[in-house]
Amino acid sequence: MYKLRSLLDPIADESLLSHIVRTAEENCLKPDNMAELVGTKTGGIVPLLFDRSLAEKLAPLLGLPLDEVQLKMYLPLSGEAPQQAPRTSRIGARFTNTGVLNLPRQSTMHSFFGTPVNREDFHFSSRRFAPGALAEGGYHRASWDIDFIFANRETGEMLQTTCGYCNKKPNWRTKGVTSCTCKEDLRHEKAIPIPEELRDLSSFLHDLIDPCSEVRARCRSNLPLPLRDLSVSTLVDLMATVGHLASRCSAEAKVVLKDLAADRRFGLMLLGYQHLSEWPGQILPLIEQALNEGVSGSFRQHLALGRIFPIAERAEYPETKSILLSTAMEVWAGSLEPSAMAS
Repeated sequence: MYKLRSLLDPIADESLLSHIVRTAEENCLKPDNMAELVGTKTGGIVPLLFDRSLAEKLAPLLGLPLDEVQLKMYLPLSGEAPQQAPRTSRIGARFTNTGVLNLPRQSTMHSFFGTPVNREDFHFSSRRFAPGALAEGGYHRASWDIDFIFANRETGEMLQTTCGYCNKKPNWRTKGVTSCTCKEDLRHEKAIPIPEELRDLSSFLHDLIDPCSEVRARCRSNLPLPLRDLSVSTLVDLMATVGHLASRCSAEAKVVLKDLAADRRFGLMLLGYQHLSEWPGQILPLIEQALNEGVSGSFRQHLALGRIFPIAERAEYPETKSILLSTAMEVWAGSLEPSAMAS
């Protein structure tokens, strides 16, 4: 095994990718060189996080205990072989030409510090950053690897994806986590404060994936009982779906989306988050109201098969599963009646 001349101490909330990049920089290497040292020739360093067989090679290379490296790797929970899940939307369910339901393949579940997260909810298409946090600590937080995390809570700033100097997205092949591919220092970028209306949502999402199990449990204890068994990814899906429905039938919701026009996802999650405490009492009338707005058949199919049905499949709590499955079937059939909603 190749021995590096200089090793770095681990930081509790640092992404393993960041530790690898900083170690490479300390030893005058490129990030891709680190992948080569553990025996991978293509794909850069990102695939290292998902391959269980590489943990025993990474640990001695970085000078870290094996269990610490495995904790920071995003390993499959099902024991399946590591895979690069496609970066596609979860709304691809449809009927084939023969009339058979063709649901999109579910992504494997991976561990994020002990929290199950769908593979497609990891963000590696670019290296996101928070200038203030980079200036303060000089490393990339692990939470920034999760796609639905949109801010750095400690410094109160939004995550950014684009360098203000070259207008390009930093990636994981760049030498150093504080620099862009154009060599511009990302710590000098202007920080964007978290909008006041998104602060509670940001804290909620951070608590859902917090490495501390007690923090995660306390966060879930504030959810309605039928929602507590949902995985983080499924819960985020449900929030976005409910937000989508609210945006169809509420003038106030449309104002929220307009105010957060920089990224519609944040607005949809915010609207869904605001309705979580109403589950299930006000959710079904919300679906009915959205459908009564005269939505197209294609949206009805998208809502039933692409959104509600996949969420129902992943729910374990019987009441949640039953409500979602029956709702999906009724939406698809177009038979939602006020009397049915009341029951």
